[in-house]
Amino acid sequence: MKKLLIYTLLVLSFTQCKKVLDIENINNYSPDQVWNDPNLANAYLANLYSVFGNWNPAADGQSDQLTGVPFYPDAVTITNGALSNWDYSRIRLINQAIKDVPNGSLAEADKNKVLGQAYFLRAYTYFYMVTTHGGVPYIKEPQDRYADSLDVPRNSTKECFDFLIEDLDQAIALLPQHFLPSSTDWGRIDGNFALAFKAKVLLYKASPQFNPANPWDNAYWADAYTANKMAYDDLKAQGYALVDDYSNIALAERNTEVVFSVINKFPNKVASWDFGVRPGSLSRGNPWANPTWNFIREIPMKDGKLYNDPT
Repeated sequence: MKKLLIYTLLVLSFTQCKKVLDIENINNYSPDQVWNDPNLANAYLANLYSVFGNWNPAADGQSDQLTGVPFYPDAVTITNGALSNWDYSRIRLINQAIKDVPNGSLAEADKNKVLGQAYFLRAYTYFYMVTTHGGVPYIKEPQDRYADSLDVPRNSTKECFDFLIEDLDQAIALLPQHFLPSSTDWGRIDGNFALAFKAKVLLYKASPQFNPANPWDNAYWADAYTANKMAYDDLKAQGYALVDDYSNIALAERNTEVVFSVINKFPNKVASWDFGVRPGSLSRGNPWANPTWNFIREIPMKDGKLYNDPT
């Protein structure tokens, strides 16, 4: 009787609640849902914003003034896996957004903000791939791994820089110019950040890294100057400026020097730089960005003399 009762209850349970098993896969991408719901669209973008990390003091370990330099003699290998930068998973998500946003029912202003951020993120992601490898395949469409050929040839370095500028110009045209520190959108990409980043990209394009045969007299320097002058003048006119007291630069949040802020908020996003750069006596963990004595000796005293100058 006990077994029969249990069996009956189970049958009734599954008969009357069969929809409970019909669970939507929330990990599955549905453009009809994402780009018709401002909250889901925001969540999609928030996932892409993970490209903005924190200042990494461990990166200083690759310079010769710090202890623990990790660049060992056999760091360069056949695959150069440790030195590579292929962020095509993020590129695919960005391309998918650019393709699908126009078909959604978001308000036109929201569509422009999403597209502007997506174009910027594509340029931002490709920029660091280009600075690592030179010309890379600059893919602008979401690839289908089953239907599309993934053997895409590399674009030239010049073509990549041209595409970067094209994406940034589209971002600048679509984004709001400035998010005020008091705005709930603070921490999002705005037109000012895109304009300033475009200036940086053009400096790299003109630099000796990409023009070894003509490092200082190539035509790209004029474009870089124009873009940097424009970014400087535009941001200065909006109130951007150096902080009055440099010792407060990291203490005064959302100060006049901040063009783009990566927001850390426990527990969703945290940084480890705090204990990484402190002396061992003050650190909450093992510090890893401590200067060597050799480096300290190179820093002049307040009067401009070296530490061992008898005068």
